[in-house]
Amino acid sequence: MVGFALGTVTELNFSHEGFIFGIFSSIMVACYSTSVKKILPVVGNSTWRLMHYTTFLGILALAPMVYISGELKGALSSGAMESRMFWLMMTNAAVVGFLINLAYFALIKYGSPLTTHISGCAKTALQTVLSVIIFGNRVSFWNSVGIAITLLGSSAYSLERFLEVRQKKP
Repeated sequence: MVGFALGTVTELNFSHEGFIFGIFSSIMVACYSTSVKKILPVVGNSTWRLMHYTTFLGILALAPMVYISGELKGALSSGAMESRMFWLMMTNAAVVGFLINLAYFALIKYGSPLTTHISGCAKTALQTVLSVIIFGNRVSFWNSVGIAITLLGSSAYSLERFLEVRQKKP
């Protein structure tokens, strides 16, 4: 949280609303991970069954929103539906999203919600570092400090968990 705060408060485009929504997003992801961990026993610890349930519930929840927001009308009138490239990209996005969800559920199943959340934070920080190295994206000094704190905190947690598991082995 400290890394996130340092990385965002010094941004030129900083807004209190964006900051609050960022914090709220982290809280919701943590709640979701905890819910997944609690629900796994209900579906016999099967990540596949959990995928089926969450996909079905997601369709039920989002389908009306697509209609209400006007996105369906916009998509149908855009002409994109007739493009093979559109359908190739949509199929790729669906497959990758499915696999990421499956991996996320497996991480929670074999680990803990906290470990999953911390690994997600580390992944995001590493992606930012890679964007600087590969694409030359610029980050402010305080963004760099926030990224470093996030990576150091994630590394410290990982080391602690590693030593804890190592100690438990006979």
